[in-house]
Amino acid sequence: YCRKEFDETEDSMKQADEKIGQAAKSIKDQQGVTKTLEEELHVIVQSIAISDKMVGEATVARKGNNAAYVDLMNSNRAALQIIEVAEKRLLKFYNKRLP
Repeated sequence: YCRKEFDETEDSMKQADEKIGQAAKSIKDQQGVTKTLEEELHVIVQSIAISDKMVGEATVARKGNNAAYVDLMNSNRAALQIIEVAEKRLLKFYNKRLP
């Protein structure tokens, strides 16, 4: 009876050892996957930081371009108003001289 129990206990211990080995292998595999995911996440975070920096630089450039455009349009409007005033004065001057 004892030998039978010893054999069954040994078999149970072997099965438990196998399960422990499988669990340890699974844990090791999951640690590898976790490390890979952490590395990928780090790359993504760096990529987002670079994108944020590029967006910030593009925003500054767009604001500068917009300011230059607004200045140009204001200058053009002012020039057009000066031309219109000059045109009216010339018309007044030459309309008096026409027969």
